Parts: sequence; C-alpha cells; structure tokens
Amino acid sequence: MGALGGVVVIARNVFSLVRKAQTLVIGVSLSRAEAPELWSRVEQIAERLGALRPQSIVVGLDPNFFVTEADVICLSGTLSGRTLYCSLPLCRILSSSEVSAVIGHELGHFKGLDTKFSESFYPIYRGTASAIGALHETGGEGSASIALLPAIAILSYFFECFSVAESGISRDRELAADQAGASFTDSATMASALVKVHAFSGLWGGLQSAAADALKEGKAFVNASKTYADAVASSAKPDALVGITDARLTHPTDSHPPLGVRLGSLRVALDQVSMASLAVSPADPAIDLIPEFERKEEEISGTYQAILAQRLGIDLKAFGKDKEESGP
Repeated sequence: MGALGGVVVIARNVFSLVRKAQTLVIGVSLSRAEAPELWSRVEQIAERLGALRPQSIVVGLDPNFFVTEADVICLSGTLSGRTLYCSLPLCRILSSSEVSAVIGHELGHFKGLDTKFSESFYPIYRGTASAIGALHETGGEGSASIALLPAIAILSYFFECFSVAESGISRDRELAADQAGASFTDSATMASALVKVHAFSGLWGGLQSAAADALKEGKAFVNASKTYADAVASSAKPDALVGITDARLTHPTDSHPPLGVRLGSLRVALDQVSMASLAVSPADPAIDLIPEFERKEEEISGTYQAILAQRLGIDLKAFGKDKEESGP
C-alpha cells in the first residue's frame, strides 16, 4: 500500500516537470508612456549588446533584478514573454551608470538561449523537490515509509546530480552576463553595482520583519522602499563589506557564483571599488529614471503590507490608518 501511494504521488508531481515556470512578484508593469526614460535606456542597452528587448518591465520591492521568459504574476496581472524586473529599493542606492551595468547584465541573458534554459530547468527543480516532499509526507512511519525509501533515494540522487550540472552551467552564464554589463559601462562600474547588491540586499529581510511587527502594533510603513534606502545609508560602513566575497545572490530561477568569483572574472579587486560601493546616496540615483517613483513605491508598499497582514491574520480595518515611517 505504501508503494502504491508512492506511485500515485510521483505521477501527480511529475507533471510539474513539464509545466511552464511562473514567477510571483509584488510589483507593477510600466508601459513606455509611464517610464519613457527607463524604456529608452533599456532599449539602448539591448541594441548595443545585440540582445532581445524585453516586452515588459516590472518594478517592485524585492531587492533583485532579473529577466525571464516564464510567466510573471504581478499586481498588473499575468505577463508572458520576455520580462525585465527592476527593484525600486535598489534603484535608490544604485547610480544611473550602475543600474545600466546591472540591466546590461540581465539583458545579456536575452542573448542566446539563457532564459529558455532557465525556463526548462526551473520546473525540474520544482517538480522533483515537490515529489520528494510529497513522498516523505505520504510515507509517514512504519512499513509505508520503508516501501518508499527506494523512490526517495533515486529522486534525491537525481536532484543532487542535476543541481551539480546546472550550477556549473549557471556559473558560466552569469560570468558571461557580467561581461555584457561591463561592456556597456566598464568593469569597475559593474563591480561596484555587484558589491552594493550583495552587501545590502539582505537588509530587506530585516525590513520585512519590522513591517510585520509594525502591523501587529496597528502601524504600517508609508514607503517601504525609502525606509530600505534609509536603512542602507545607516549601514554603509566598511564593516558591511567584510567577508562579502563569499556571498551569493538569490534568484527566482537561477543560482549565482560567489561575489569573489564574479569580481575575479571582471579583474577588479574589492578594495578598488569599496569606496564606490559604499556611496549609497548617489548624486544621480537610478530611481530618477522612473517618473513619480514615490507614488508607485507607496502604492506597492500598501499592497505589500496588506498581503503581509492577511498572512499574519491581521484585520487592517480594525486599527484604522495609523502609519509610521522608520527603518527596520
């Protein structure tokens, strides 16, 4: 009976291996009319690199930049085709040239079959992990769990081997994309942008915790993106760069090599760009590429906290409209 249950579980989850990948983000799609300067910059970079242009640009609160051909589910609906996601909080701490380097990196993935590769392997990760988890739940204890051990072992072995192979390919793809970003600007600008993102994207987790605590007290952040930038400004000290070369970035569909490997590929040492990396209040912030960015940030912040309150079981109507603007 345990083995039979395992067969059913595997059959149910195997279909997710071929189902198209989807990415969920808390953000909105920007049309050319809404952000002409940003679209112009992106199209200029794509033309210079000989890369495909994105069909949609989404801005949101996650401290990340990425491109994908998976379906993107955002506050504007479900987007298909090529999508570029830009982080509003990171645009506040990156200079205009640094964000050009980052966008150049991302559009480098629209050369060749990079995004098609990600679209194919991400469902394999998701489906295999789901099948393994479901087998553990189905097995429980006793004879049923013993009957499912061979299936769990085989799937786990497959997952491990696939991960090793994919990581090697992903490493080469990311380093090539870094070179694409550097070719539009220069290696030092690409490097300082990478160091900033590695050093300060982790602060978003603290802000999420602070937002949850504020909601429990009947308060909310007016602009989570600005609050994040203020927190980064307070943390932008030399200590923030200690040990950072071992850090890796998270990504919806890819794995990334450590920062030290990426800087080595660019032939830039950390101490060469440390000063630029700690300049988190640039004179020409990338956020200026987006008209009325504060209004968009506040709208998305409100929606984000409403979703967070729902997850926490908090009734926003119960405590009125008290708000606070503070760091995590």
